Amino acid sequence: MQGLVPLVLIYLLLAAWIISTVYQYRQSLSGMAGMTAAMALGMGIGLGLGSLIAAWIPGQFALATALGMGAGAIAGALTGAPVGMMAVLDGLLSGVMAGMMGAMLTEMMPPGDVALTVQWMVVLYSVIIFIIFLMLHQAAHTGKRVASQAFWQRPVTLFLVVVIVILFTLQHDLNLTRELLPPSVHTH
Repeated sequence: MQGLVPLVLIYLLLAAWIISTVYQYRQSLSGMAGMTAAMALGMGIGLGLGSLIAAWIPGQFALATALGMGAGAIAGALTGAPVGMMAVLDGLLSGVMAGMMGAMLTEMMPPGDVALTVQWMVVLYSVIIFIIFLMLHQAAHTGKRVASQAFWQRPVTLFLVVVIVILFTLQHDLNLTRELLPPSVHTH
């Protein structure tokens, strides 16, 4: 399942980007902004990786569920940690719940629909990441003059990364479909 490995790496890279942004802006963020970021990232990672892992290792529902839940819980807790225990708990719980739902979603899909589901999860996750980044950026800079920022701290940079991720995902449709479908369903 080589086609899914880059998608998992993209998920983790975008999650690290958001977590580092929360740590960078932790002094300027309100509790509500931190909780929202923790819940949204925990949910995005849990739902996305739960569905990707279930597609990656079909028939291993318990393992995919556990990995999706664990990844979502860790991402949510790490994102909420600089804000406080309530944000940690919100992120952790949303990651656990979404990890179960992501694995169930992919496991319940007919084999021919799994590739499309994986694509939509990546697109949805990428858009969520961009919105979280904009929210964090706005919450940290409300009423303040923004000093010159590094290239990776600008919203336009993440927007370009999200567009590239979406285009990459949509372009790899046939590769995913061939990998995820049983041999009897392939069309030549």
